Amino acid sequence: MRSPKARIFGWPSPEEEEARVKAAFAPSAGGMPSAQAIAELGPDAVERRRVRRSRVLLRGKLVFEEGALSTDCIVRDLSVWGAKIRLPTEILLRDDMHLIESQNCVAHEAKLIWKNGCDVGLQFTGRRDLEIATAPKFRIMRDIWLELRAR
Repeated sequence: MRSPKARIFGWPSPEEEEARVKAAFAPSAGGMPSAQAIAELGPDAVERRRVRRSRVLLRGKLVFEEGALSTDCIVRDLSVWGAKIRLPTEILLRDDMHLIESQNCVAHEAKLIWKNGCDVGLQFTGRRDLEIATAPKFRIMRDIWLELRAR
C-alpha cells in the first residue's frame, strides 16, 4: 500500500504542490509571484476570474436572434459567472447570445469575451429560468432545451 503523500505517475503530491504555490506567493515577494515563479507554476497559477470554473462536459446550444438561429456546442468549463465552450467548427459569433446547457432548464444571457479557434469564453450577464418564462422568445428557447435534453 502506498503512502498518501506518494507521487502518482511523477506528479507532485497535493502537499508538495501546495507548498510550491505558497512559496511563489510568499509575503517576501509582496504577495505577488515573480516572473520565474509564474513560469514554473504554469498559466493556470494566476487566476483572473472571480470564481474558478468547474470542469464539465455538457451538451449545449448557443442561441441568437431570440431563437431564430442556434448552433450546437460543448460546455467544457462552467461557473456562475461564465463558461468555456467548444464549437463544432469555427464560426463568426455576435457579441450577445444565450447559452442553453442540457442539464438545467436555464438560458444564460452571455457576452463573448474571447475566442480562440473553436474555443470560446463567455461571460454571463443574466439568467432566465425557462420553466417559468412566459415571453415568446423564452418559450422557443424552452423548446430548444427540450430537444437538446432528449438527445
